[in-house]
Amino acid sequence: MERKEEEMRRKEEELLRERRRADEAEQRNRRLEQEKEQEKQEKEKKEAELKKLKDENENLKSNQKQQIEKPIQKLPQDFPIAILIINLEYQDFSDINGVMKMITQKQECNICSSLTQVMENGIWELEAQFNTAQRDGMGALGIVQDTFNIPVGHGPSTKSSTAFFCGKGYNSNGIVYVKNGNNAQENAAFTNNQILKIEYDSGKGTLHLFVDGAQQPIYISGIDEKVRFF
Repeated sequence: MERKEEEMRRKEEELLRERRRADEAEQRNRRLEQEKEQEKQEKEKKEAELKKLKDENENLKSNQKQQIEKPIQKLPQDFPIAILIINLEYQDFSDINGVMKMITQKQECNICSSLTQVMENGIWELEAQFNTAQRDGMGALGIVQDTFNIPVGHGPSTKSSTAFFCGKGYNSNGIVYVKNGNNAQENAAFTNNQILKIEYDSGKGTLHLFVDGAQQPIYISGIDEKVRFF
């Protein structure tokens, strides 16, 4: 009986030792798996940090390149307004605020005032308003060839060195004339007190009209000579 009990104790002890060895082996495997997972996470973290640094460097290089390649933008510049020929018999010329000028016509006749500024290299703009007593919108804005002087007491001619946009006083269909006498219609026929702007692009050789901020569909192109506003 005692021998049998002794044998059972040995078997139980051996079973316990095997269980402990199995538990220890399982714990070692878990530690190895945890260490592998930790190494994997650290590797992924380092790779993510490396990628972030690489992306930041690429963005920095790109921004530096854009700053180098970005052209210096020129701010708009106001040029003094000066009339080429002023005949006090026909008109008065007065200063409003140092930038804006007012031309007052004394007699009911055709008269044209051209500016002295020759327009080269860039985009040039002129804003104006008409308040004509003869007929509503009896006015025109345009360009004249630099070598041509519009005679005093005359308006722009359809067969001279001028190209221009006409107001309602000339034609109700917003007619546009060029220096060879050709014309086109369908612009807004501007009237008194509307804000008008003509824009000359020397690079493209074009002249556009804006009426109260709206660009008009008919414009003048093919300008390849030095011109002035009138």
